[in-house]
Amino acid sequence: MHVFSDDTRPGNKAIQVPLTAVTPDNLGNQYVWVVDEQNILQKREVVTGSLSGERVQIEANLKQGENVVVSGTQNLKQGIEVRPELVEVQ
Repeated sequence: MHVFSDDTRPGNKAIQVPLTAVTPDNLGNQYVWVVDEQNILQKREVVTGSLSGERVQIEANLKQGENVVVSGTQNLKQGIEVRPELVEVQ
């Protein structure tokens, strides 16, 4: 899934992802699984912000254009190679 911004006003760099992309851990931290250029999974802690429908704003630790996993995150492991199927979330 391609990370995107709903708001294209100049200077706005808000990043929103589907709620299904964000997973909490037992300590209250939230993270997403990022697929890098070599198709390797990286678990990355993020700072979330406001909700907008089925999306949540990411305020830190994710860049515009990075690919995140939006489903099937339960059994993922850091550092494994994947064959991602990119989907566009409307």
